[in-house]
Amino acid sequence: MSVVVFWHVAPPTANAQTRVGALTLNTGEDRLRSAVIDTVNGFAYFGTDTSPGRVVKVRLSDFARVGILTLNPGESYLYSAVVDSSGGFAYFGTGTSPGAIVKVRLSDFSRVGALTLNTGENTLRSAVVDSSGGFAYFGTDTSPGIVVKVKLSDFTRVGGLTLNTGEDDLYSAVIDSSGGFAYFGTDTYPGRVVKVNVAAEKGTTRIVLDASPKPGIVNKPVTISGTLYGSWRRIRDGMVINTPVTVSTDWGFSTVLTTNYYGQFSVETNCPSTGALNATRTYQITATFYEDEDLTGTSTTISYEVIAKILTTITISYVAFRQFAGYLRRADTGWGEYLAYKPVKLTVHYFSGTTWQTATFNLQTRHDGYYSLEFLFYWNWATISFEGDETYASSQATITR
Repeated sequence: MSVVVFWHVAPPTANAQTRVGALTLNTGEDRLRSAVIDTVNGFAYFGTDTSPGRVVKVRLSDFARVGILTLNPGESYLYSAVVDSSGGFAYFGTGTSPGAIVKVRLSDFSRVGALTLNTGENTLRSAVVDSSGGFAYFGTDTSPGIVVKVKLSDFTRVGGLTLNTGEDDLYSAVIDSSGGFAYFGTDTYPGRVVKVNVAAEKGTTRIVLDASPKPGIVNKPVTISGTLYGSWRRIRDGMVINTPVTVSTDWGFSTVLTTNYYGQFSVETNCPSTGALNATRTYQITATFYEDEDLTGTSTTISYEVIAKILTTITISYVAFRQFAGYLRRADTGWGEYLAYKPVKLTVHYFSGTTWQTATFNLQTRHDGYYSLEFLFYWNWATISFEGDETYASSQATITR
């Protein structure tokens, strides 16, 4: 009698795990507590639990150790790490008191600097990064735990969030950047998961707007200018630079400008073609910044007065019994701004010989709006007149005796 034994060997499954190999590091490169991976360039970086800390660089393509970066004294026990591959940096959190964050440039594998946190923000056990938002968040091994927010662009501490009593020792963390939340796991019994809102905070903005000259004159140039201010991001001395601002008027003009190095914008256009003779017609000018990924939107509107022509006033007197004189001024500026080098006409009715005659003299105002004419004949009335121009309305005055 014979026995036949059948057996079946299952084919390997697509998700089977296999050990491929191991890489033993050099002496002193001990206890690897943190790690990040730069898949774009094909390297991994491991932080040691040593004093000072060391970062070991491993090339993924051939699984080879390619370098070591020893940090400065006191930058010890690299318990946490994050990588911003798009920015080209990795950040390692230390297990010191207070904790420190060491910035490492990946392109040349060099230490850029370190950020020492506040007293009590000790032993950075966990970390997550929101590369699109531009922040990293480090969890402390303290009671209660603290989540420290770091701005990546200038490598500064933005703030610290102290959790509730019992939410201690933040050993683990994950982030949902698109959802706007990070989750920190505690080293407590039982453990807790603490949800933290990390939605990108936007800076606030405001616009200071102006237009000149005042008032505007129909069909004449007007310069609309302003400054865009912001609370943070893309700012220089409080002013938002290289940012679009839409300027529009209710007489139909509209354009998009870009703020300059000082947050300023300016454009020249023409006033509308309709106004009122020294009876101001009011128009609206608006500057708008629309909300973007960094800053909240804002809009400012000013009222701008437009007239057809500026009213003028002219005076006449007979000075020292020998000359006519007076001033030509604007009528809309308090005491009146003198109008220089404007033509005026003086008409005099006077007695000459045996008859009364009328003569007209063409004069011009001086730099201070003053005119004069010596006149020694006997007269009984005289009229000074300004015929006006494209900007200024006509005016006249008469003197009698």
